Amino acid sequence: MIKARNLNKYFFKNKKNEIHVINNVSLDLPEKGLIALFGPSGGGKTTLLNVIAGLDRAKGELSYNDVDYSNYKMRKWDKMRTHDIGYIFQNYLLVEELSVYENIRMTLEMVGIKDKEQIDKRISYVLKSVGLEKYERRIAGQLSGGQQQRVAIARALAKNPKVIIADEPTGNLDSKNTVEIMNIIKKISEDKLVLLVTHAPNIANSYADRILKIEDGRITEDTSNDKTKAKAFIHTSDIYLEDFDKKTLNDENTNITLYGDFSKSNIKLVNKDGTIYLDLGSDEKVVIINSKSETKLIECRETDLIEKQDDVSQFEYDKYANKPTTKTKVSFITIKRAIKLAFNKLINASRRRKLLLVGFFFAGIMIALMSSLLLIGLDPRNNQLNYPKEQLQVSLNEHQSFLDVKKEIKNDEAIVFNNLSNKITYTGVVFNQASIYSGGGPSTNVRFIPAHIKKAEIIYGRDIQDKKGVKEITLDMGTARSFLNSAREYLSTVGYKEKDLVGMTVKLNNELYKIVGITNYNHGLTRVNYDNLIVIMLRQRTGLGLEDKTDDEIIEMFNNNDEALCLDYMYENIVVYSKTSKETKNHLESKGITVVNDYERDYEKFMRGRKSGLSGIITIILVISGLIWFSLYFIIRSNLFSRINEIKVYRALGVRRIEIVKIYLVEVIVLTTVTSLIGFIFMMYLIIKNNFLGSFNMVTYSPIQIILALLFMYVFNIIFGTLPVGVLLRKTPAAIIASAEV
Repeated sequence: MIKARNLNKYFFKNKKNEIHVINNVSLDLPEKGLIALFGPSGGGKTTLLNVIAGLDRAKGELSYNDVDYSNYKMRKWDKMRTHDIGYIFQNYLLVEELSVYENIRMTLEMVGIKDKEQIDKRISYVLKSVGLEKYERRIAGQLSGGQQQRVAIARALAKNPKVIIADEPTGNLDSKNTVEIMNIIKKISEDKLVLLVTHAPNIANSYADRILKIEDGRITEDTSNDKTKAKAFIHTSDIYLEDFDKKTLNDENTNITLYGDFSKSNIKLVNKDGTIYLDLGSDEKVVIINSKSETKLIECRETDLIEKQDDVSQFEYDKYANKPTTKTKVSFITIKRAIKLAFNKLINASRRRKLLLVGFFFAGIMIALMSSLLLIGLDPRNNQLNYPKEQLQVSLNEHQSFLDVKKEIKNDEAIVFNNLSNKITYTGVVFNQASIYSGGGPSTNVRFIPAHIKKAEIIYGRDIQDKKGVKEITLDMGTARSFLNSAREYLSTVGYKEKDLVGMTVKLNNELYKIVGITNYNHGLTRVNYDNLIVIMLRQRTGLGLEDKTDDEIIEMFNNNDEALCLDYMYENIVVYSKTSKETKNHLESKGITVVNDYERDYEKFMRGRKSGLSGIITIILVISGLIWFSLYFIIRSNLFSRINEIKVYRALGVRRIEIVKIYLVEVIVLTTVTSLIGFIFMMYLIIKNNFLGSFNMVTYSPIQIILALLFMYVFNIIFGTLPVGVLLRKTPAAIIASAEV
């Protein structure tokens, strides 16, 4: 059944302390029988067994039923151990937090048995076979050593494997339990191949069909066993109490049992201050027995124990063991169970770990904030100066006037005006609520740009109609947001967005204008046609005698360069809006008119500052993310080592690595969701609903930005959260078991 050729394995190879732990071992093992690997401790027995069971790797050839397993592939070996190998470990390797039932059910689910009725019958049958039929609901960690070993045997038998491997299964047991466990193992070997590791010659001689003696990594002897008397197995140091006469002395508070002949004894027993004094009245030898003593007191006769070696009940391997016909990959750790485990870990987290969870909440806040700031730096809609490139700021000397500038430009190319802001007040019905106020109401300060100078990208609504008598304006996003902030003081605007302003009316100098569209500007500029701009800006001035003038008359006066009107009108804050700003700038400067701003120079300076700020934001994001990932890595790593015993059981039994990673993957997702995600949503709510970054007057969020930020948070949390698990699971199962026992 099992063939091995020239197996070799080293520990600390090519180092001073090199150990050739498996030294050119070759062997052939049959389909059934009990094969004992016997020899002194450190001889390589367990390592050889681990290699045969796929828990460890070695150089050489190895095959099961002519299927080659020489090239060590964990996935292939996991499948083999899951279905065909039952392992009985010296230290039991039970999941101590689970019940006996759950420990055995695990192996049945691993091989694809999902039917609860079949599972219940099978577990009940195997537990009855090892004498533990009433222990299904007991927690495994609360059982005695002998009982835990029986559960380990029942677990190995439950899936009806082809090979049973027992690594010193009686190493921690007394004589009575040893005999009972070995009787069961011996019975199993009548139908299965059992590989037994032991360093006790009496066990090998009493039970094995074949004995392989292993020393210094070599098989030094390979002999068939003549099955010498079972009495050779009995521990000579143990005392079998039922072989002695028994006498009991007791009263209300004391119970003393005497075994043997005490007819001529004069014994005094004193208990003073917690110390027991024994006076035998003679020079007889005294041996004190405690939990560390080699001598054990066994509640039976020695002959009963010997006879019991042949007293083993029949075991039907196929009873209630209808395994699936195909060995498909089975997920026994369900998502539901993984989520339950994750929440249990969060609820039962230590105070220190809960403090870290608060940190993850604030980390979510910072990721939302930083992603919005990053958007401000990256979104091309935000790459605008606080004035458009069509705007030229003019500085006049004492000999120049507004009219001097106006005469140098053509209205179809440019327009000269002041740069003072005006106030637009929203009136009519706004958000289904009347907003006609006396002396107040939602309002916004705006600056204007003539519509014919610069076309705009319309986000909502439409562009204005450049017709005489039509009073329409478009607002940019910045102006629209400013109004929404102002309106919150007067109206209930929850749920309303910038697009809801389209179709509303505003009041400018007691004239009504209709908002027909929202543009992608962020300069705080309101677009209006040329004629309406002249009227708006001139009517806000007092003392010009325009109260009785019509709009057409005001426009005609301005276009005809009415000297009184132009001279009186604003010698400060003069701007020129031009389609060809660079040529207009050169022309004005050639006429001795100073143009203060240089768009190309200012834009380059602006972008340098933007890039510098962007670098700072990215640095902050990386620092914050690094702290998150560093903390997450060590939280999971700490959790990993606290559960290393559970993981070593899973790997020893053949649970696929992806199944174990799933547990921690779900844990990271749950951790991120109940901490960082909540913080992220909280901050995005402030940014979107409460305009937390409104002072930037820029694009501060977008659906793509939110999605990418969440992906960034989850993907990297998952990577760093599962990294310690991945590192651990790269080790062989034997290495994981060894690290858990350090």
